Amino acid sequence: DMTAVFPTLVELCGLEPKKDLDGTSIVPLLKNPAMAWDVPAVTQYKRGQCAVRYERYRYIRYSDGSEELYDHEKDPKEWTNLAGNRAYLAIKKELSKSVPHKWAKGAPSKSAYKFDHREYTWIHRQSRKTAK
Repeated sequence: DMTAVFPTLVELCGLEPKKDLDGTSIVPLLKNPAMAWDVPAVTQYKRGQCAVRYERYRYIRYSDGSEELYDHEKDPKEWTNLAGNRAYLAIKKELSKSVPHKWAKGAPSKSAYKFDHREYTWIHRQSRKTAK
């Protein structure tokens, strides 16, 4: 989970974390890998699509609302999608609690900027319609 990297590094370096910092430090887990850990790994693939992974299960929700659920204990290669199986409804419901309800606005791509070698800085390109 990429949201764990920054908080973990902040803690390892002994720095004061920002109040609005997303993610959870995994330092306790690094110190004791055998400890119980109930924080899922949440990854995003394209806007509105993400996966939630706990130790045993992985739940995926796509932007069109379709879902996948895999039991890694019984199906480590993810051959059998259990999302439509009513026997796994409670597990799916629990994992879906970690799916974001609101997605952050997308950041501009690198091509939205040009590099000014004289000032040694990046400048946001404006569209011809808005530039005057």
